[in-house]
Amino acid sequence: MAIANILVIEDDPYISDLIGLYLKRESFHFSVAHDGEDGIDQFVAFPPDLVILDLMLPGTDGWSVCRRIRTVRDTPIIVLTGKGESYDKLLFVCDNVTL
Repeated sequence: MAIANILVIEDDPYISDLIGLYLKRESFHFSVAHDGEDGIDQFVAFPPDLVILDLMLPGTDGWSVCRRIRTVRDTPIIVLTGKGESYDKLLFVCDNVTL
């Protein structure tokens, strides 16, 4: 079985390093982007099997990254966020229905 390629889009170095440690331990290939534009560039250049995406990114936010990814592919996306408000959860559900 081929090893999955994972793209981590996370601006906090502590969190991206921690995710990287877990991915490395499980023998996944992965790359890290620290902002939305770099994440989109990496996604287009080397399409991953899975994206781990933070919503609160500098510059292009995670919502925009998700929408742009969906215009190209239906790659699975795991969303990480510190947002916990009901509005944010509802926005996520609604956006996924329309994408």
